Amino acid sequence: MRTRRQIRRARRFSEGGYYMIELILALATSGMLAAALALNIAETERFSSSGQNQILAMSIVQEQIDNARNTSYDDLASWAGTHVLKVNNPDPNYAGCPAPSCGGVCRLNSRPLQVDMVTLDWLEMDPSAGGSKQNVFRGTVTEKVIPPPASPFPKTIQVVVEAVWQEGSSTRRYRLETLVSKNGINNG
Repeated sequence: MRTRRQIRRARRFSEGGYYMIELILALATSGMLAAALALNIAETERFSSSGQNQILAMSIVQEQIDNARNTSYDDLASWAGTHVLKVNNPDPNYAGCPAPSCGGVCRLNSRPLQVDMVTLDWLEMDPSAGGSKQNVFRGTVTEKVIPPPASPFPKTIQVVVEAVWQEGSSTRRYRLETLVSKNGINNG
């Protein structure tokens, strides 16, 4: 016959096995939850980045459309062509504009097109000049100035601004167009 001590020892041993199984199941469940949480955080970051790029593109394109509407008809006509605008480039001698009317340095808009989402100021992205690397639009912005007779209406200039950027393996675009009339609001 078994003594009390042997019975207690046998019971503790069998309960210890249950505790070990419970511990293993708890660790496995925690691991699965942690993996699901990590995937969720990664997906949230991707959506956040996508939304940020869209907001920055919309802001930059709208700013350029507003600039075109506030520019005189004659100035716009003299800048006809496709302009590649400076984005996130602090170089004052930016030579990326292929429009012949600009001679290499874009006269349509010579400042970098990047809004700081904290201060809402346009600034160069040079950290030594106080610029920030946060909220950076990593894409290109082009502006086409199409004078008559290629413009859809007589005595109008068509202005098309488009931002293009990469999100993962896909190319995203945001585009706006406007017409500036010879005898319009700002050109009367």
